[in-house]
Amino acid sequence: MSAAENEKQSLNGRLDETKSKLDKAQGDFDKAKTAEKQVRDQLTQAQASLKKTAAAGSNDSKAQESLKSEIAQLKKALVAAQQGRGAAEKERDDANSKVASADQQRASASKERRMRARLKRIKKSRVQTKSAMTRSRI
Repeated sequence: MSAAENEKQSLNGRLDETKSKLDKAQGDFDKAKTAEKQVRDQLTQAQASLKKTAAAGSNDSKAQESLKSEIAQLKKALVAAQQGRGAAEKERDDANSKVASADQQRASASKERRMRARLKRIKKSRVQTKSAMTRSRI
């Protein structure tokens, strides 16, 4: 097996591995985005419940304190979800960058192989031409 074929196989292997990492990163990003949406929805519901309780003039301070506590926890969970989404997004972007780089390397290696093959054909043609010219002088 030639060095070019070995390099091509190596690049293809790295590209497949990077694409696999990209798929995983995209999945992680989607999960983080879904989790963030769920926390946002829960926070919105808890805030709406607190407003209803306050608007109804309810004297149930225990229920209001419970809702306030839940809202505080949900806000913390939302911050954590946003950070998780940000990390997953960065991981996905890094994987995208690696895929692009691997694609570019593979394309460069392919172009280099084609250029070497072309150069080899040109050299062979020159040798044949030179040989034919030498024979025609004889």
